[in-house]
Amino acid sequence: MKRWLRFRLVRSVVYSTLTIRAPPVVQENVILRGISSDKRQRQVANSHSELGNKKAATNAREQLAKGMLEIPRNKIDDGLKRIARNIRSFSKDVDLLLKSRSDWHAIALAIFALEELGKYNALQEAKRTATGTASVKINKKLFVNHAYKQAIAKGLLPDKTWTLLPRVVLLDPEDSSKHVLSHSVKVSPQLRLDCLFVDWKDGNWNFGFPESREHVRDFVHAIEDALWVLETVDRRLKQQT
Repeated sequence: MKRWLRFRLVRSVVYSTLTIRAPPVVQENVILRGISSDKRQRQVANSHSELGNKKAATNAREQLAKGMLEIPRNKIDDGLKRIARNIRSFSKDVDLLLKSRSDWHAIALAIFALEELGKYNALQEAKRTATGTASVKINKKLFVNHAYKQAIAKGLLPDKTWTLLPRVVLLDPEDSSKHVLSHSVKVSPQLRLDCLFVDWKDGNWNFGFPESREHVRDFVHAIEDALWVLETVDRRLKQQT
């Protein structure tokens, strides 16, 4: 009986010893698994980051490709001739509208002529820099974005011609004894719309603005002069080839 009790006691001690020593091993395995798991998570995160960067670069290239179009190089000259003819037609129309006192519509057409000038310049430059290639890459904005075309034409005209009305003192239309200080009116994409459409804004009907016919004519003449310069450059380039 005593031997049996001693055996039970020894076995209990052995079990208790194993039970006490087991947790650190288990805990160590858990820690190792945690470290391994963190490492895998970092690897996965890095992999996703690399894939994201590659995808972003691919999307950027695709967006750039979508924003561009190709025109056969041998078709550019025909387009330039058509644009030049359109600019001169706009110029004649502006003159007729000014004579009939339709000043605001005249200004709108003058701005259209300006945008065509920007288009002419962009196509001419693209053709010049694409020597030896079968086609010319053109930003699609050149055919749909008014602000884009006006920005291209910005450097082709003297700065002063962009002002259709300087900042001057005018008679108050409601009281001739008073004067009002007008703001300068400059060519812009919004100005084109203000000259064509009646709009309701800030509690009032808006259509047109104060302007000077003399400045409108100067603006159109500057466009014609810039077109002549661009055509001269084009003729010289053809003579050199």
